[in-house]
Amino acid sequence: MDTVRLPISATPQDNHVPILADSHLATATRVIVYVGESCQDLGIFAYRLIGANTIASGSAVEFVNYLKMASRDPPAIIMANPGQLIWYRRGQRAMSQQTWHAIPRDTAVSEPMIIDRVNNIIPQNEDIQKHVTCLFEQVIDKLPNEHAKIDIIGIGDGALEVVEYLQQDWKKWEGRVDAIVVGASHIWNTDIKDENFRKFWSRRGRAYLISPENLDAPLTGRDEFGCNCFSSGEPSYVELMMPRAYRSMLDYFNVVTDNPGYEAEPQNL
Repeated sequence: MDTVRLPISATPQDNHVPILADSHLATATRVIVYVGESCQDLGIFAYRLIGANTIASGSAVEFVNYLKMASRDPPAIIMANPGQLIWYRRGQRAMSQQTWHAIPRDTAVSEPMIIDRVNNIIPQNEDIQKHVTCLFEQVIDKLPNEHAKIDIIGIGDGALEVVEYLQQDWKKWEGRVDAIVVGASHIWNTDIKDENFRKFWSRRGRAYLISPENLDAPLTGRDEFGCNCFSSGEPSYVELMMPRAYRSMLDYFNVVTDNPGYEAEPQNL
């Protein structure tokens, strides 16, 4: 995957946030967009899983490999970076809040470095909401084939911001976005104001929840979340939902792709 700088006009010396995108983005007929939590580094799902198992299992490596092997015509992938929105001038790189606080200090009791609201901020990516807007308007709207279908995975606050952005400009994205899967998003049905997006969300949206039930077990929650809900197979940690459930998420996208006009049957549990 290639590194793309945001804002799209930034040079390597400018304040920018890196994202990852497939090199065949312009020719792919499908694009899968991943927007994770704002507490994670680029391409990382869960450091706790990396520490316990392997780098591949706790990052996007296994996810990307599975996607490439499981599809006859592999879709292009775009990986957002809502976590690394602070510019570290000395290191000339973007970093997360956690990494910023880990920068060496004069003493063990010294305060962390102050974030300069001018020099340590990345234009058009000052927070996760603006990062999602920049991602959609400068990358997803411009770089892929205009006829490509877009599937979206959102986790935690990343999912919340994606849904909020889409419903505010659904006329533009209706017909391009094919399906949406979210994990631990807390997107309430009452918060969705656009009726056309609400209908799409009901028919093509899917929510994975923290649950001790087996992966893909149907769960209650459709009335609250507005779409069918399933167990992620992860009982405790949001950051482990993606490693546990990404295969199921991608399989769902394949079902939607292979069945034009697909509409999920409402679960009555």
